[in-house]
Amino acid sequence: MYQESPPELFVYTDDNARAKALLGTYSWKIIKDGNEEIITADSLHPSRIKYNDTNTLKLTDTKVKIESTNATISSANIYNIDKTENIKKISFDNNTIMLGNLKAGEYVLEIVANYSQGKVYYSVKLIVE
Repeated sequence: MYQESPPELFVYTDDNARAKALLGTYSWKIIKDGNEEIITADSLHPSRIKYNDTNTLKLTDTKVKIESTNATISSANIYNIDKTENIKKISFDNNTIMLGNLKAGEYVLEIVANYSQGKVYYSVKLIVE
């Protein structure tokens, strides 16, 4: 199915807590007047973005799941809030991301998703208590 812009992506836990991921950098193919065009957008590093309650997830588990139409996750990264250095290698299987044990604090989860129309970076804030 053709889309004019990247789709929304949601991150949720097994206890049904859910956050809408923020759209970051992307490259997206569209058809305009019968011609193929590539739209490229850049954004701040995900740890530098300001998140609100709808983009924040309180973690109760060591994994989260992704909900998006036709997304294939190609990578996932964890950052400390306000730091640009990736702190942890994240594993994933289909639409489940294994976060492992994180110390109490605030983090940013960056998700890179591939679609037939392009590549999209998303992010959500994670709170571990």
